Amino acid sequence: RIPQEIPNTHEINAFAFAPSNPDVLYAGTEVVKGYLIDRPVPFDPTQPSQGMYKSVDGGGSWAAINTGLESTLQNVNCMAVHPTNQDIVYIGMLNSGVYRTTDGGNTWSNRSSGIVVTDIRSIVIDPSNTSVLYAGAQRGAIYKSVDAGASWLPIPFGMDPEAAIRSIVIDPTNSQTVFAADWFSGVYQSSDGGQSWLHINEGLRTRAVHRLAISSD
Repeated sequence: RIPQEIPNTHEINAFAFAPSNPDVLYAGTEVVKGYLIDRPVPFDPTQPSQGMYKSVDGGGSWAAINTGLESTLQNVNCMAVHPTNQDIVYIGMLNSGVYRTTDGGNTWSNRSSGIVVTDIRSIVIDPSNTSVLYAGAQRGAIYKSVDAGASWLPIPFGMDPEAAIRSIVIDPTNSQTVFAADWFSGVYQSSDGGQSWLHINEGLRTRAVHRLAISSD
């Protein structure tokens, strides 16, 4: 059930439920085709969107949760919900880096210190250590935080520094093994928590990779 307040010039670009409470859902909006900013389509990246919405009844009803996002254009590219705390959510913005809420979306704060390319297309929380996060940027490669987003460091070593990282997954059996999808050059793997990266493209005929998934085992 899509919130009626969202006009058809906007779209739900990021959507997630809280793993600790499946009745809690979060949805992030973006202007139509905002995520195609790297392609030759007409798009004005200065257009504002509707920001974040939340449901606490499994999608039966929704409410806008944008306090703290007023200074942004509220175009949400991606999000990650804490694995055990339904109130902690990170979102990656089209123009404004990373924001975090610790109170279920009542308030948001910027968590982008150290991020240079603020078009964040993917974000993931390490389930084995929730202070560790990875964020992928559009033509800005990848960043890592070890302090719950308070600060970030670029970790593109072995990766194209202008990679467009659209998806990141962490091996649930070994959090040092991380995979990243690049829109331009395929899939990267790190075996040391992002300190170095290698291409793993053998047999991959199409190198524009938009989403990755990994088995729970």
